[in-house]
Parts: sequence; structure tokens; C-alpha cells
Amino acid sequence: MYSISELQEEVAAARSRHIASDGAEWVRLVFALKTLSEAYSSQGMYEDAAACDKESNAILGNVQDKNSSPFPLSKNEDSVLTFFDETNRWAKKAEESRTELENGGSPTKYANTVIALCEYLCLSGQTKIALLKYEEDLRVLLSKSPVNGVERELTYQIMVIFLKASECALDLGNESLSRRYSVYPLLYLAEKADKDNWDSSSINWNYVANLCKTLINKQLRYENR
Repeated sequence: MYSISELQEEVAAARSRHIASDGAEWVRLVFALKTLSEAYSSQGMYEDAAACDKESNAILGNVQDKNSSPFPLSKNEDSVLTFFDETNRWAKKAEESRTELENGGSPTKYANTVIALCEYLCLSGQTKIALLKYEEDLRVLLSKSPVNGVERELTYQIMVIFLKASECALDLGNESLSRRYSVYPLLYLAEKADKDNWDSSSINWNYVANLCKTLINKQLRYENR
């Protein structure tokens, strides 16, 4: 699907962006490194693959240290090449919307790109990366004061990210972290609902309920292992 030289160019571009952003933009680089590692391995270039793995693991370790949320690495058995196009596309969109957010842009647009990016990361078996990204961006979004007219939508998006982070943590085998993230939306909603004239009609409660049902079903399977 991709030549090694094409993937090397993707890695180089993502690395430049990672350096220029002082480490803030790391998803594209880690994903590109994992993809290049898989391509190297398919050609028997195992030393080159190991170098890619070493670099991507070092970056993930730095991000995890910043998040201070220990959980085990998951072993990826799916092909990252399958979802490379869509994942890379949304990683670029997340970078663009993060830059816009730093310059006064929309937090809801940023939240939407993060959710889409992490969906594709999970599809490609990169749940570890998705959880780290969710955790990183929850800190960003929770620190923002929403402008008029978007608070309800942003509240909904943050609740969704909490629940999706909870599902990722459970998939990675960290039950205690999953439980915490599944409770946080209730606390967050309670704090918002305590305000006068706060309207929750923009929240898609059916979608929230389905996320909760998925978590409950996974939790039951996890307990019955």
C-alpha cells in the first residue's frame, strides 16, 4: 500500500512538527513510526523496525509521565496500515484545530477532531495512544472557559471523552482507571447542572446511554474472565 520511502517522508514531516511544537504534537509521529516499523518488518529490516519502536516507545513514555496515569502497554495485533489514511488525516486535523484553539479558536471543533482521531486509533489497535490522547486533551478542554453559546455542546463532548477514555482504560486492563473515568462525567454534569438556567437539551442522551451500556457490558465480561 505504501513504499518505505513514502512512510519515511511521513515520519520526517511528523518529527519536524513534533519538534516545532515542543512535543505537543506527538500522535502523528508515533503512529507514523509504528506504521514504518510494520513496513520494515515486512521487508525483513528488523533493526530499522526496532529503531522505530524504540523512538515511538520513548515518546509514549514521555507523554505517559506527563499524564501520571500508569497503565500497561497493549499488544497490537492489528495492522496499523489498514487505517493509516484516515488516522493520519484526523491527526493532521487535530494538529490544526489545536493550533487554532491556542489562538482563540473553537474548543468544540477541537474536541470533535480528537474524538474522531481516537476512534481511528482504536480501530487500528492503538488503544494506548488513544487513551493518552484523550487524557491529554481532557486537560486542555477542562482548562478552557467556553464562550457564549457553546458551553452545553462542550459539556456534552467532555462527557463523551470521559466515557471513551474509560472504555480505552478497560480495554487496556486498567479497571480502576476505567471506573474513575466513568464516574467523572457524573461529577462534571452535576457541577454544570447546579448553575441557574443551565439547559441540557443539547446533550444526546441516547448516545451517552449507549456508551454507558457498552462500558457495563465490557465490565461484566472483564469480571467474568
